[in-house]
Amino acid sequence: MENENLTPKLASDSFTTGACVIYALHGKCTITAVETKEINNQVIDFYKLEPQKSPIQKNQRHDTSIWLPVLSAKSKGLRLPMAQTETQEILQVLSNGEHYFPINEKWSIAHTKLEKCILIEGAQGLAKALSYLSILKKKMVILPTEITKFHETVFKLLCKELSDATNEPLTMTEEKVNKNLKQKISSFST
Repeated sequence: MENENLTPKLASDSFTTGACVIYALHGKCTITAVETKEINNQVIDFYKLEPQKSPIQKNQRHDTSIWLPVLSAKSKGLRLPMAQTETQEILQVLSNGEHYFPINEKWSIAHTKLEKCILIEGAQGLAKALSYLSILKKKMVILPTEITKFHETVFKLLCKELSDATNEPLTMTEEKVNKNLKQKISSFST
């Protein structure tokens, strides 16, 4: 049951309406509202997130809003977008010889660890996940569909965020990311 008369009580480190944020594997979103709802006799503040679509995306349908409890938003992966000062560090993660997670681990276990890393570490976690997935792709040659889709999602999210942070065209950023990943892959021995 929703109660329109409730007033949100936000923490001092919370996000405000209109803020551009990154929400885990959903990517860039805008906070369109902060609303208080009463659920099971409990008053809970929620962020209303609208995922942002790129003008070049094929599917322009309006996605459903995401309602995220304010108190758990950061632990669920809500964060500010990457700053330009972070981009070199991210590219370093993509080019160094480390793959960050055990390569021979079952996918169900690795997938959980990758998602947790992205939630906790944000853009750095995306870079670590992409590093691991790129090494896995080289090792396996033919990836199962689930891994391929996750790799594509992480690649697109990271490239879009890097592109926004550097104000470079997306294609240029993708080339940069692929160049850095080639360095990593060439240092990996199967």
